[in-house]
Amino acid sequence: MFQIASEEAAERVQALQNYLADLQQDAAHVVPYDFMRAAHTLAGVNRTMGFITIAELAYNLELWIEARIDKRGVVDDRQLALLNEVITKLDMLCAAVRNREEPLPQPELIAQLVADKEILAVSQTPAAKVVTPAAEAPSAPEPALQPPPAAKHQRVVQDDVDAQLLPIFLEEASELYPQIGSTLRAWRETPSDAQLGRNLQRQFAHPKKEVRAWLCDASWRINAPCGRPHRTCHFEKHTG
Repeated sequence: MFQIASEEAAERVQALQNYLADLQQDAAHVVPYDFMRAAHTLAGVNRTMGFITIAELAYNLELWIEARIDKRGVVDDRQLALLNEVITKLDMLCAAVRNREEPLPQPELIAQLVADKEILAVSQTPAAKVVTPAAEAPSAPEPALQPPPAAKHQRVVQDDVDAQLLPIFLEEASELYPQIGSTLRAWRETPSDAQLGRNLQRQFAHPKKEVRAWLCDASWRINAPCGRPHRTCHFEKHTG
């Protein structure tokens, strides 16, 4: 699982680097939605593994990008330099994890992202209009307070099936189910064969890339409100 998650994190960092290169080439510097999704998934992968240092930096990058999606004139050369610094640092931190090194906190970069995001929010807040008072007129009586209307519908929790991911899961199941069944039958006949056990482990831990990204994304959504990892990752517990 550690190997799979590490590969996924490396792919998301590469995606961030590619989006940054495209942004630098775009004269209007318009930020695409997929740029944010890459940061979102990177944060989810690392939060799932327990690397909160990387997750927090990627999460604040996600918020910074989200505020600028499809907007013109909100990214200048200084902000491109900040993006480059943050993404370069994320690449270094993820490489440290793959080398079994503890990633270091990045409070300065996070503070820069937060401050720059707040500056954008203030600049886009419309100024309050000054209204010149007209001649005083008799004020109308205030209407009596009415009780709030009763809700017409009760809140319903829906468990929707993603139309894009369902075919991927079904295709994955159709491929893996016969393989797993064959391996189980063989292992039942020769339980001393350790290789069959390793084969079965690989079959269970080999989802498609799209499914892995979705699982990491779902885990991030579950854990994000409380800000705590689902579990803590220790290097010595991961063997591949």
